[in-house]
Amino acid sequence: MNNQRTKTKTTFAIGILSVVMTITSCQHDESGSKGSILIGIWITETCARAVDGNNNPIDIWAQGIYEFTSLGTIISSMKQYSDSSCSGHAEVVVQESEVGGFTFEELGTEVLEEGIDGWRLRVTAPPNTGESFNVEGFYTLSGENLCFSYNISFTPLNHGISEAGLAAIDFENCLARYNGS
Repeated sequence: MNNQRTKTKTTFAIGILSVVMTITSCQHDESGSKGSILIGIWITETCARAVDGNNNPIDIWAQGIYEFTSLGTIISSMKQYSDSSCSGHAEVVVQESEVGGFTFEELGTEVLEEGIDGWRLRVTAPPNTGESFNVEGFYTLSGENLCFSYNISFTPLNHGISEAGLAAIDFENCLARYNGS
């Protein structure tokens, strides 16, 4: 009788543990951001010459660095150089800053118009003089590089979103995973 009661308690405990483990493993971030390939630090593949306040070229070249956080924020900084090959460091240091208050939310996977696998993304721009607005676009991996649709751009000197931009992927302006060097 005691042996039967012990088996019942053990079976009941294992059943409860299984339910708890199942519930825990099913919980996830609804935004899809955690664990995403997007999360991390990326750098522009190209180097661009900076301009001064009057839009005149100056002797500083830069690569843009963009961090996509698991909290859905985008943080930017620049790596600046003294030459167009982006190999000699300039003395100017640019501090990291949030990208104009832009946030992002991943909306799931899709087969893109190019016939490749990708992800839908919503980027929200903060209000300048009114309401914030959302732009939906896409991103995909091209080899090891992260490429966005034309309506979401991250370049060496700036970033932006456009409500009227194309949803096709811009394979000419991709980001590479940044290793910190």
